[in-house]
Amino acid sequence: VLFFDRLRQAFKKFRVKVDGHEIKLTVSIGVNISPERVRTIEEAIEKADRALYRAKRDGKDRVRAYSEKAEGLRKRLSVSEIMKALEEERLVCYYQPIMSLERDKVSHYEALARMMTSEGDMLTPVQFLDQIKDTFAYTKMVKMVVEINRKFLEDNPHLQVSINLIPTDLLDRSVIKLLQSLPQKIRERMILEITEVEGIPSFERVKKAITRLRKLGFSVGIDDFGAGYSNLINLTQLQIDFLKIDGTIIKEIHKNKTSYLLTKMVNEFCMEMGIKVIAEYVENEKVLASLQDIGVEFGQGYLLGKPVPPGEVHSATI
Repeated sequence: VLFFDRLRQAFKKFRVKVDGHEIKLTVSIGVNISPERVRTIEEAIEKADRALYRAKRDGKDRVRAYSEKAEGLRKRLSVSEIMKALEEERLVCYYQPIMSLERDKVSHYEALARMMTSEGDMLTPVQFLDQIKDTFAYTKMVKMVVEINRKFLEDNPHLQVSINLIPTDLLDRSVIKLLQSLPQKIRERMILEITEVEGIPSFERVKKAITRLRKLGFSVGIDDFGAGYSNLINLTQLQIDFLKIDGTIIKEIHKNKTSYLLTKMVNEFCMEMGIKVIAEYVENEKVLASLQDIGVEFGQGYLLGKPVPPGEVHSATI
């Protein structure tokens, strides 16, 4: 692995010029360090590819080695296993604080879905969400998340919480009916974070759904802005309260001029529009200092607070 890390570092020294612009190169590397344990070359490559996927998922420009133990911990559930887990109410939420960077106080918490396996392992959405998208199990899971957080807000009347939805959830009658059924005092403290807004075929319908939900008392935010082909034009068409800038931009803000200027531009635009900005991936003091210099209002990340179970929420404040 050390050899491949030196190789990665060597790539970073290369510069390519295109039309007078200098382009830096980075490389993500996945390594299968135990090829003798597999029976075919295809299986060996598959395991290296899994490590490569993890390197990209962890933020790119890094080396990851395939590990049987680590892969065991990252096991992906089948649809039938997920359905059984939902039926046995093994879906839970952990809570990560969203901090006011100016006042150093918690604004609200984001609810992060977790699923307990029958063996007692706690899995994150990357290990179960893709398998059930576009199935009945997915809708059941979304509604369970809503109910879990209804109870959380009832037990914590002084807190606000955000839950994650995708645009098609806003077009699902059963999900909308459940949201409408929530008491007003719950709706006013629940923030709906919408992901994957860019490029959806039913943009106009989603836009109308957001307007209706805000009239019901919900706050609405856009998640992962900048992760794909997000643009500010869509923001002018949506009535939203929060915009969360994706961590792939924020984590480079202290050392990458483009990331810094992009964050500054988006923040200034949102301030003019009356939209509150949240920066993801606040993992170190240098990132935090850059965000404070720009004037970003809210932040989220391990430096500010890690996800904790509901019973530990109060100890998560700083």
